[in-house]
Formats: sequence, C-alpha cells, structure tokens
Amino acid sequence: MKNERIFSPILWAVLLIGLFPWHSAAQTTSKDSLAPAPNGLRLLARYTGQSVLLRWAPASPEQWLHGNRYGYWLERASVRKGYVDPAAYLPLTAQPIRVGSQEDFKKGYADGKNPYVAVAAQTVFGKSAVPATTLTDQIADLKSRWGFALLSADLSQPAAQSLGLWFEDTGVEKDQVYAYRIRFATPDSMPGLPDQDYFFVKTDFAAVVLPPRLMAPGENEGSVTLFWERGWHQDRFTAYFIERSDDGGNTYRRLNQTPYTLPLSDSYSSFGREEFAYKDSTGRNYVPAWYRLVGIDAFGTLSPPSLPVQAMGRDRTPPAPPENIRAQYLGQGKMNITWDKSVVESDFAGFHVVRSSEVDNHYQPLTSTILPRNTRSFVDEKADEDGSNFYMVVAVDTAGNGSVSLYSYGHVIDSLPPLPPVGLAGSVDTNGVVRLHWSLGAERDLKGYTVHYSNAADHVLACITPEVLLDTVFTDTIPLNTLTEKIYYRVVAVDMRGNHSAFSTLLELSKPDTIPPSAPLFSDYQIAQNRIRISWAASSSEDVVTHRLLRRESGDNNWKIVFSTASKDRFATCIDSTATPGRLYDYQVLAEDDAGLMRPSALLSLKMPDFRLKPAVQNLTAQVDEQKKAHIRWRYPYSGNYRLVLYKAVEGGQFATCTSFPAGHAPEYVDADVKSGRQYEYTFKVFYEDGKESAFSPVCIVKVP
Repeated sequence: MKNERIFSPILWAVLLIGLFPWHSAAQTTSKDSLAPAPNGLRLLARYTGQSVLLRWAPASPEQWLHGNRYGYWLERASVRKGYVDPAAYLPLTAQPIRVGSQEDFKKGYADGKNPYVAVAAQTVFGKSAVPATTLTDQIADLKSRWGFALLSADLSQPAAQSLGLWFEDTGVEKDQVYAYRIRFATPDSMPGLPDQDYFFVKTDFAAVVLPPRLMAPGENEGSVTLFWERGWHQDRFTAYFIERSDDGGNTYRRLNQTPYTLPLSDSYSSFGREEFAYKDSTGRNYVPAWYRLVGIDAFGTLSPPSLPVQAMGRDRTPPAPPENIRAQYLGQGKMNITWDKSVVESDFAGFHVVRSSEVDNHYQPLTSTILPRNTRSFVDEKADEDGSNFYMVVAVDTAGNGSVSLYSYGHVIDSLPPLPPVGLAGSVDTNGVVRLHWSLGAERDLKGYTVHYSNAADHVLACITPEVLLDTVFTDTIPLNTLTEKIYYRVVAVDMRGNHSAFSTLLELSKPDTIPPSAPLFSDYQIAQNRIRISWAASSSEDVVTHRLLRRESGDNNWKIVFSTASKDRFATCIDSTATPGRLYDYQVLAEDDAGLMRPSALLSLKMPDFRLKPAVQNLTAQVDEQKKAHIRWRYPYSGNYRLVLYKAVEGGQFATCTSFPAGHAPEYVDADVKSGRQYEYTFKVFYEDGKESAFSPVCIVKVP
C-alpha cells in the first residue's frame, strides 16, 4: 500500500458526508480558537495548574507549507517587573517542533478512537480524491488541506501535536509571568518568513473554561431550534456538541457524534444580534425535552455543559382561512358581517372578527372571547359611521394558530353633505402669495376641504386642490403680471363618504398692482406771446387717478408741477403762462394709478420767444458839413451781440437800408451819398443774435443846402 493513501478511506468518507466544510474553519476566530490570523502566526496559551498548553497556527496555506518544511521555534522568557529582555528568550525544545512522520500519525490513530489524526495525516500526506490538473485546482486543494489541518488541530490535541502545532510546557513554576514566542525555524542561510507572535501567561491560577450560553429556543412544528450568540461564543469555541434529555434532565445523550461547526446563520437573528443555530427535527409536538451545549476550544478541551433550556415542538399549522367575507350596513351604526368556511379542521376552535379604518393595518378585535366554531355571522354594534370600516375574520385553532381572511369593506350609507364652510378670509402679498383661512366645520364625519378659484366673479371656478385638504388654511401662489386686478376664491367641505357641500361665500381679493399705467402721449402744442398751450392724450389704463404736467429747464433735473388733474377725460389741455420767454423747457406728462405706480410720457422740448423789444438807439442827429456830406451821430450804451442797422429815406419816401455797424462801433457815420436841395430822413434799429430786436429810433431829418 502506498504511503500517501494509508488514511484515505477514512478521511474521504468524512469529506464526502460534508462534516468539515473548508469555510467552517475559516469562519472561527477567537481568543480560544485558532482560525487563520490576517498575517503571520497566531499563538494561544493556557495555564492548567501544572503546565502551560500552547497552540499556534499559520496565517496562510503558504505559511503552513513553510512551517511543515522547517518547523517552528517555541521560546520562553520570564517577565521581570513587567519587562522582557529580548535576549532572554530560550527555546523549549532542542530541535524545532515539526510535523510528525507517517508513523507518528499512525500511532496517534492506532486505537481508531481519534479520526481527526487521520484527517490531519491526509492533509499532509494524502492524495486528493479529485486530481488537481490546473493551477486553480492546485490552489483550491492547498487551501482545503490547510483549512482541514487547522480544524483537526482545534478539535483534537493528538492531531495538533502530530501537525506540529501543539506543545505542553511542564517546566513552569507557580506565581510567575512567562512570555512565549513562536516563529518559523527557517535556516539562517536562506531568507525566511519573519512572522512571529507572543503570548503572556501568569501562573497564579488555572484558567477556567466557561460553559456556553444557550438563548431562548425556537419551538416549531415538529422541531426545536437552539440559539447561541455568535459574538460571545466565536471568541471561545471552535465546535460544539448538542445534548438532549428526554427524562426531565436526568440523563443526556449527544445529538451529534461529530463536532458541530457552523458559520453565521442567515435564517435567525433576534434583538439585533447574530446567532448560531441548531435545529433538532423531533417530528413530534408537545413532548418537552431539555437541551444543553458543550463547547470545544482550540486546545481540544470540552467545556462544562451550558445551563439547560426546555423546549418542545408545537403545532404551528393554522387552520384554513374563512372565505367570502361580506359586510352589510343595517343602519344606526350596525354592520352585519358574514363569512363561509368550507374546511373545518379537527383542532379548529372558532373565530375572531377584527376591524380597522385602514385597509392594511391597525386591525382591532371586536370581541374579547373567541366566537364558536359554528358561527358564520357577527353584528358590529358600533361601526364607525363617520369613517371607513374594513373587516377581516380570523380562524383560530386550539393551539392559538390563526389564519386571516381577505378584507371586506363595510359601506355606511350617508347622502347628507356637510354645511358650506364659513369665515373665509385671506390676503395677497407683493410676491403673489395668497393665504386663505376659514372656520372648521362641526360635522363629525368631516374629512376636509377643496379650494376653488377664478379670475372673475362671473367665471366658472377651478379646483386647485386635487386631494382633499386636511386643514383650514391654504397657501396659493398667483402671477401678478396680469391685466386682472382681482382674484376670487370659494371653499367646499367634503365628508368621509365623499359628499361635497355647497360653495362658501365668494371671497374677492385685490392683487398687488405691480404694472405701471400706460404712458400718456403729447398730441399738440402752440406757442404765443407770454404763454405755451400744450395738449395730450391721457393714459389708457383704467386705474389711473391723476395726470400731472411737469416742466423743467433743459439740463436741469428738478421738475415742477405745472398742472394736475383727476379728470377721466380722454384728452387734456394746459396753458403754461409762467414760462420765461427765451428759455428752453422740457415738458412731461406723468400718469399715476391707484397703487401709486407712475408712467411718464415722452419729453417735449419747447422754447417761447422773447417778444419784448430791446432798447432803441438814442440821441440820433444829422448835420451837413461844408462838403455837402451828412454827419450822423447817435448813442447806444449797451453791450451784447447785436448789429446796428441804419435806414435812410429821401424826400419822404420809403426807408431803405443805408448801412450797418457791429456792436462797439464808434457812434458816428458820414453819409456822402446826399445831394443838394434834397431832404433826408434817418432811423436806427438794433438786431441781436438771439433774434431779439429793438424798436426804430426817432427819425432824424436833415436838408442838404
């Protein structure tokens, strides 16, 4: 027989029945169990009173192979005053602790009482049942071997010792503190794994293995489910034995001959804790039994049994539910509920009738005691006339199991609508937010209200609350950039039966005016001496209350009110007689509405000529000298931009322009164009650059001899 197959019949029989799934070992990590640590080696120690038991485990399949090849150095040092000198660590064995030979494994399993030694041997020397032909298969096979090796070491001290993962230190003294160190025995000549772990042990008293703690069990149809808290137990135990007593706790027998390992249960959880679970399918109901739990830690030590819990299978099968549920209103708050039940079980006890105002929850029983099993009708004397009535019938058996029928709605006939709402009032702010409120109705079956609006008092109102409003206040938002100045609201009350009241009284609300009136338009103007006549077309907006004619000197920002009118006439005229001649003015008509908003017309710029005459030339004289020339002299002591024009007439004829002089010219002129024996007349007129002029000066007459 080949060496690698010496234990395979036993091991693979164990594997095929699935007692040791790989993930079970990987799931258990704790203070007293040795599942793979995240990195390196993991060391545990326990003082028994005479010796220190030590267990360690590699963190990965690769490190497990490394440890199997080179072994481990287990070292100890004494702790002095809380300090450990790194140089004080001494090995506990002359040679590294290694995995045993095939013969060592055979000796451990010679009596056939410890199958975990065979499992451990198969992980080291055995051949896989399925050949690993690919790299992926080889990696999976290595992980499986590593996992089974660690699980075997947890469940059996001989298996751990054969795997080189266990040692008992008998050379310890009481009341001492020892530091233990585990590391790979990699030769110094080659690079190795530097991982190591430490554990401190105080030998003042022997460590006590605490018993497991069972929680309240679950009692199901023909089965009992035991629970124990994962968080507390996974730090202490690797596997468990479940024991049951059928004679009141006098004797117990194990329900599992192979230690029970279990990852986190996906089916059971209570009070927010994660639990382990074990189901005992007894196949019987109402036969009590006592259960207790025994834990197995990483040293292969069995814990004391837990405190027992009593449990038994119970009838959890409910009867068939009632059928064809009907609810009929009898008037005066009474509702008759009837139903059928085609299947009547032998353990059937009776019925409960439940009612709710909601279709899917908050059902309350209408009777304090169960209705007899032959009952098929029930009268609800206090049906809710103002609300909804949903009924269900529950069939109950002698074990308290119940099944619920489909619901039936009890329709209360009510055709009387509530009274119209009163006290409707509200307001609109400058942001277009409407706030409405009204008084709460007194009807008991009042459900709520709907709100309706329109933009005109004679228009059809539109509903703006698609759902019934459960309040007596409502906020609406309306646009203010509209031509309508009012908005109208009414409110309708709705009861639980969907009856609608008549409309409330109509509420009229004024919208804040945010649109200025249309602008007035100048239509005509006339300028006369000492006055300006201005006409305009008034603003077309209906809410205009005042038109004002404003005037300012051109270039000035200060407007002056010339005229104001509240007349609604389409056209208006104003005569401005306060304007100063010769000045340029800007005119504007300002329309103001009842909200104080204003709109100006376009500007009209006008200038009224200065019809006043400038001073005339004074002291005009004419004399003829010896050469028969006329010497004209005058006086005009005024400054400015003007031009003097001299006019001349002959023998009483018409005046014609003789000549002109600029401002500042010497007041003297010699007219040589005269003839003897004739009479000449002279006069002056002054012309200014701004268009103004003087009157003609007095006529001066001279006769040439």
